[in-house]
Amino acid sequence: MKKRKINAGKLLLFVCMLIFTIVLILSVVKIINYLNDNRANRQIKKITSEAVTIDTNDKLKELYKVDFQKLKEQNSDVVAYLKVNNTNIDYVVVKGTDNEYYLNHNFNKKDNVSGWIFADYHNRFDGSDKNIIIYGHNTWDGSMFGSLKNVFDDDWHQNKDNYKIMFI
Repeated sequence: MKKRKINAGKLLLFVCMLIFTIVLILSVVKIINYLNDNRANRQIKKITSEAVTIDTNDKLKELYKVDFQKLKEQNSDVVAYLKVNNTNIDYVVVKGTDNEYYLNHNFNKKDNVSGWIFADYHNRFDGSDKNIIIYGHNTWDGSMFGSLKNVFDDDWHQNKDNYKIMFI
């Protein structure tokens, strides 16, 4: 019986190609999940924005009206609404029982790598807190807090409309 010699170079190449293929497949799956989660969050944002109306009858100011009752019917964790001019920050804010849940769950409480904009679970929304902490992911597509980097631009600071941050 003839013994076959295993070429170490070919074996190493095969193992490297196998590892590369597995990493590539896992990366593609992660990217697809990320894109699907972001699409789901955009759809949720569109639905939740229907509960926010802007009265522009007064040319000097815009009055935001938020139907919190309608939003709480969709998610009982709703506590606020946040809008920052000239950014993509225009979200309903939720508050969980810890600061972990909404890191990877969306407004509909479904698993989502992008999570949702949420308040620190220690904060009280009865008017007694002087500081409210809001968390959200800095996403590469500009959603959530991904467009917050705009506030570092001089142009953003020169626009007086940007001095108003709506937190209802």
